[in-house]
Order: sequence, then C-alpha cells, then structure tokens
Amino acid sequence: MKLRLSPLPSLLSIAIGSLGMPAVAFAAPTPVLVSAFQPTSAAGRTLATLLENYLAQEIALDATLKVVRIEDTRDFEDYSARVYIEGCPPSDIVGCTSIIAERGAAEFAVTGTVRTSVDGSEVELEILDMQDSRVVVSFKSAVASGEDKVFAQGVARVLTAAVRGEIGEEHDIRSDGQEAPARKLDNDAVARQIAQLSKDLGEVSIALTRPDKVIAKPVYTVDDVARQSQTDGVKPWEHLGMTPGAYLRYKNSGLSLMDWRARAVGRKGQLLITPLFGYANGAMAGSFYGAYATDDSTAVVESWSAQSQQTAGGAWINGVVSYGLLPELDVGVSVGLQTGQFTVDVDNYVVDQSVEPTEPEVFPASRVTVGARANLALLPTRSIRPRFGAGVDWMQGYGVGQFLQLPAWIAVFDAPSLIVGQVDVGGEARISKRVDFVLQVPVTLLLAGSNVSTAHTGTQSVVATTSPDRAGLVGVGVSAGLQVRLFGARADAHAADEIDAIDGD
Repeated sequence: MKLRLSPLPSLLSIAIGSLGMPAVAFAAPTPVLVSAFQPTSAAGRTLATLLENYLAQEIALDATLKVVRIEDTRDFEDYSARVYIEGCPPSDIVGCTSIIAERGAAEFAVTGTVRTSVDGSEVELEILDMQDSRVVVSFKSAVASGEDKVFAQGVARVLTAAVRGEIGEEHDIRSDGQEAPARKLDNDAVARQIAQLSKDLGEVSIALTRPDKVIAKPVYTVDDVARQSQTDGVKPWEHLGMTPGAYLRYKNSGLSLMDWRARAVGRKGQLLITPLFGYANGAMAGSFYGAYATDDSTAVVESWSAQSQQTAGGAWINGVVSYGLLPELDVGVSVGLQTGQFTVDVDNYVVDQSVEPTEPEVFPASRVTVGARANLALLPTRSIRPRFGAGVDWMQGYGVGQFLQLPAWIAVFDAPSLIVGQVDVGGEARISKRVDFVLQVPVTLLLAGSNVSTAHTGTQSVVATTSPDRAGLVGVGVSAGLQVRLFGARADAHAADEIDAIDGD
C-alpha cells in the first residue's frame, strides 16, 4: 500500500498522539539505531550527514527511545563500524544497517538513501524491526532546501509510532469455519494514520509504504569494487589489509570478519584426521591355477602353475592423517583395509585318461594398504568446497600359500607387491568449525604388480597350461567420511589475501 500526500505548510505539527491512540508504557527505553543515510552521489553527502545527526537529536528527545549511534556499536576485528557502513554497497544499506543493529543490540533501526539532482533532493527512508528481521515502514520524501531538520522531526514521530506498534498493526482476518487464523498487515489503518499525521507538511511531500519485507543481506559485486577503486581516500579493503578480490568475497560471504579470517587460514597448520568408507573396483582379487599329470606308476610327469592378481569390487576403509601446509593444501599418510577374494583351482591329469574337472575354491580375503596423500581443497572460506587429491599406495597382493597347502610338486608363488596410484575428485562440506563431511571419487592406476607368475615342469604335454586373467590397470570407486580438524594457524590481518591465487580475483 502506498499513499502520496500533497504538500502542506509544515512538518512540525506531526504528532502521533493527535491520532487518539493510547501511549504504551515501556519498562525501559527501546534502543533504536540511527544508521547512516547512503548518498547516491557526492552531492548528497552533506544532506545525508545532516539527516543522520538531526534524526539522532530528535529521537533523543523521546524518553521512551534510546538512541544508538553507529559509534556506539561493537567495532569489527580490524576496523570500526563506521568504516563498515561507509563501505556498504549501493542499494544494500538496509542489510548493512541490520548487521550494525545486531552488533549494537538495537531493537529498531532507521536508515535511508539520499538522491540529489538539479530538481532537489529525495530521501528514501526505511524503519527496521530487528526482532522480526523485517522492514516495517518505508518513506519516500522530496525534501526542499532547508527542510532537512523539519523532515527529521516528522520521521522521529513516525518512528515512535512504529515502535509503539501504532503503525502497521496486524489483525485477524479469520473467516467462519477456519481453524487457524490468517494474518495480514492492516494497510487501511496505516492509511488512516498517515492521513491524520499532520495539517502542516510545509515543502515536504511524503509517500509512506508498509512493505513488511524481510531484510536482505548485502550482496557485493565486482562493479562495486571497481567503483570504490576510483574514489579518493582509503578504500575499505585497504582498511582491512585485503586485496579487492578478497574483500569482494568477504562482503558476499555473510560472515563476520573474525569468522572470515579464521576460514581464510583454511587447513594451514591443522592436523587433519579423515576416516573414509566406500566401495572400490580394482586389483582386489587373485587367482591360482595349478595342474599336474601322473603316469600308471603315479609318478608326476608334468606340472603347471599360474598365479595373477585380478579385478574385483569390494569394501574399502581408509584413514588419512595429514598436516596443512597451506590454506588449501595438506599432505600426509594413509592406512587402509580392502576386502577381496582369492580363487584356487587345481586339476589332476592321468596320462592317456580324460580329466575330471574340479570346482574352484573361493576364499574371502582382505589386505592392508599404506601410502601417502596430498589433498587440495579450494575456496577455504566457503562452506562447500571442491576437493582434489593424489597419492600412491603400497599393498601386498594375494598368494596361494596364504590359503592352501599344495603338494610339493606344484610350484607356488609369493604374494606380489602392488603399487597403486590414485587420483580423487570430490568435495567437502562444513558441518562445524572442526568437522567437515567429505565425498570423493577415487580413480586408481595399477603401477606395479600386474604380471602373471607361471612355472612349468616336465617334457610331456598332458596338462592344460592356461593362465588366469590379470587385473585391469584402472579402477574406480566412491568413498565418504568425516574430516576432523585439530589445531591450526592463527588468523592474521592478511590471511585472506593468501587465497587469491587459487580463488581468483
């Protein structure tokens, strides 16, 4: 609802009490932040400063209200609240004001935008209800020269009405038969109140809306950075010891400067413990085929043995302990456990007789892996970050002697050593300050240990000299787990700059 009132003689006589509404007694004055007015051009800076000061003076005259100035609120870690508000992006003054109001424990706040042109000045003013995180009243006023103090007096009175709940009350519009009440803003009441605000508006024309909109947090853009780079004086990022790129990411993060700096340090100096559980497909199985032939005297005249590692799928448990060298990089060691199986097949031939095939035996198997890891997690200040890893594992393969004791005339082989390279692609999501959820897809490459071992004795050609398939070179899997962060480097004034090379300006 928007109502435009025609210009009348003077704003001095605005008095909410003339509406006939009872005053509300407050146990203690309501804290109200008088924030900065944001000029859209250099020509509006003087009027913006005057309005802020006049409004603070007028509100201070009301015993039911307690004025909170920007300087009364808690400073940020490395700069004042005033520096923060002066660096607020254009059109985001409401969001910036809400942040300052929270730091000053204000229940209401008032701010606005000043536009100045050759035709005069216009002020768009917002009243914020911090308890409900919403904009409760918006003014849009043309302010003639010399009427800035008069305008401030009228704003103070309407602000008082808003604090008392006399503007924009909600009422129950429940219909018969409905179980739950529906609520809406009483815009008709707002219209009646504003229509009665004054008989003396002077040279000030005023439009008032009751938007009841949720306060939006500031969004800072590259254009904002470029615009501020061209202004005179110390830039906001220079106050903080940041580059423009780091400042842009900080402004859009929604984080306090302290939290931003802590996150920007990333994993540097941290001890990271990461247990992972998943499924993998690779050189996780083995096979042995043996055969021997006897003559009529049961003497062994020929034997054949062949053993290889094979591709299979199974569970994969892996624990990584690493140390953060950079905000994005950690290196460490890994210990894992893989499940698999080993197949043994042995045939007995008799010279000049047909062979009776035997059923292979399958044994469950598991093995330990040890290796080294390096992980790169980009954008350390983000809650969700891309993650890349690389490493190499050593593991002992499977040998038939681990599962069966075979006759002496069948050659057996030791379990081979396998060297497996690994590349991970995935991400991590912040659960708390010290815990992240990790999800990644490992791709493995069998670097060594894929050869088939064989042995043949005898001069006859009775047995079948077949060999099992060898493992494929490439495997893939998926794993997930938690990453626990301990200790860590201390955030300093320039920690955010260290991420620029990877985040990109």
